[in-house]
Amino acid sequence: MMASSCGIGFGWEFQPRWQNFDKEHQMIIDLRFDGNKHSHIELEAAKPIREILKGTDIPADRILSYKIDHVRYVNDEYTPTQNMLVDCISYNHPEGSRIYQDSVIFILAKALNAILGAGHALVIEHSIGDGVFCEVFGTQSWTPNDCQRVKEEMLRIVEGDLPIDKILVKTREALEIFSTMGRKDVIKNLQYRFSEEVYVYRCGKYYDRFLRPLADRTGMVREFDVVYKETGFVLRFPTGRECRLAQPFVLPEKIFQLHQEHDKWLDILRVHNIIDINKLTDNYEISEFILVEEALHEKKIAEIAADIVKHPEVKLILIAGPSSSGKTTFAKRLSIQLQASKAKPNVVGLDDYLSTETKPCARTAANLTSNPFMPWTWSILTNSLPSCSTARRWSCRITISPAACAAAATRSSGCARKT
Repeated sequence: MMASSCGIGFGWEFQPRWQNFDKEHQMIIDLRFDGNKHSHIELEAAKPIREILKGTDIPADRILSYKIDHVRYVNDEYTPTQNMLVDCISYNHPEGSRIYQDSVIFILAKALNAILGAGHALVIEHSIGDGVFCEVFGTQSWTPNDCQRVKEEMLRIVEGDLPIDKILVKTREALEIFSTMGRKDVIKNLQYRFSEEVYVYRCGKYYDRFLRPLADRTGMVREFDVVYKETGFVLRFPTGRECRLAQPFVLPEKIFQLHQEHDKWLDILRVHNIIDINKLTDNYEISEFILVEEALHEKKIAEIAADIVKHPEVKLILIAGPSSSGKTTFAKRLSIQLQASKAKPNVVGLDDYLSTETKPCARTAANLTSNPFMPWTWSILTNSLPSCSTARRWSCRITISPAACAAAATRSSGCARKT
């Protein structure tokens, strides 16, 4: 079954664009919404995406960008000239969330340029909570009043609903543009590009460069906040399917301090972005960089071990992280440092106790009786892993002392749960 011209068709298989059609001048658009199949649109004449969406229930005001044939991004003015797939990307799509966040950062940079001119440098340091921590260099000390000024300017830009254009320019022209703006960071990046042309984003008289796509207009990103944090501020992004800011904002202080310590490491290494790594490679200094980085890492592990030894009441150490993040390697290195501090740790890896089955873990443990670990280990692990599905979600490493194991084995409630 097919719909009439410019209508919506259902109940048939989409034909590839290289396949011939019965009607010579028909064009078929495979329309999708956040990656999900929506409808097939049959057109007799080419028209912009904006016009195509008028005959559908897709909310055009929520669409941040349009992805063509899973490859490139365009705006709603793009006019398909052949059969193609058009994916309408909103905030609820993983790619849409990143587009939203990058667009907010773009508006922030434009606002700072309007307030401070070309003599400043905005640095997006690291993610924290539901946002990113930012610092502005080349100005006086940052204050809460500065945050308020920036937020007001950002809101003004959003209310203006200004177009954000992606334009292709000669690399030489791009270097001149960003040199005039005092953007040394972009200039360093462009110096390692060997193509004659490069894409940049323009909003009014402001230019910037992003590798990922941005929203078509500034009015599409209305939810954000600028929260003062000493030496800088946190640019917050909305979360959840409703695209709303979580309230109240709670800054994870310990994680923030770790990020700040990492920033000090970067100062020692004289590396703050990938271009600095490229320069070290070009100057044959990368080997020294790796040695210094490894020394800093080993020093930090030694400090953790020393802190553990100072607290004899600590009997169990849990190491959690994503797959292939280095949990096993870290556990072994920490174990060595603990031994250097006269401790006697045992390292227990939980991967041996994971199963793809959905049956109770007690049965899984019973099937692993050939494992060389001591019998009381099974009691601890059986109590620790309520179900195999839970075990799969929490893959971790445990550095545990023999005394703690013995004590846990004598208690029916002795277990090591993720809290």
